[in-house]
Amino acid sequence: MGRGEASPGLRTAVVVAFLAAMVLVPLTALDEPRPAFLGWHMYAGHASETTVTVTKDDGSSKSSSLSSLAGRTRSEVDFREATLAWVCAKHPDVRSVRLVRTYPALDWERSCDRS
Repeated sequence: MGRGEASPGLRTAVVVAFLAAMVLVPLTALDEPRPAFLGWHMYAGHASETTVTVTKDDGSSKSSSLSSLAGRTRSEVDFREATLAWVCAKHPDVRSVRLVRTYPALDWERSCDRS
């Protein structure tokens, strides 16, 4: 064995430790509500959709799914400020934007800055 090389036993131990972590870490998340952070169902268990409601200057409002604005939405990605900026820039008659999601809980509303 040359200088700087790991012994076969050490390499085996490192591989076994990584494999064990890949199984044991998600296993701890099995009893968590889905999708659970670091669980096997972290991305597959998409539990709820984010609803975007815009209120116009005339007082009327319209709701739609965030996925109709963004192709692939994920609950751990914060779309709030980007959605607000995009909707307010694209539709000058929009007064406010509200995002609502059941899991993880989100109820957020901001006014368009027209200054």
